[in-house]
Amino acid sequence: MIKSGMYKDAGAEKIKLVTWEFKPPVIKLTGSQATALTGKGAITTSGKTTLALDPLLDFSITLDVILAAAAYFKIKNLVKKLQEEAKKLEKKVKEGNVGAYFGAEFFVMASTKINTQGSIEFIPDAKPAYAFD
Repeated sequence: MIKSGMYKDAGAEKIKLVTWEFKPPVIKLTGSQATALTGKGAITTSGKTTLALDPLLDFSITLDVILAAAAYFKIKNLVKKLQEEAKKLEKKVKEGNVGAYFGAEFFVMASTKINTQGSIEFIPDAKPAYAFD
């Protein structure tokens, strides 16, 4: 997985506004084969093999809209610090400590995922059948 996307003013610390994620293809190979004895005493085989790329392409990009607006109005460091402190308070409350927390998140995300699959089926005394999705 690849993740990145930093924003930096001259002389300021880096703040992540954009995150992107790319997942590599996953190859799945399945198959089956059956052997049968015909009425004439001959042995025949039939089978099917399938190759799938699931996903072939899986990509997403996310924009932190609150931090983008804060960067535009030159208050990104303050907003980032408030978000970090709110997450610390949230963690303490969820661990069972007494307290309260606040927070706001607003993200815009675009993503795509493409899958593909192909198969070959062999039946005795017939041409192989091909299928692609």
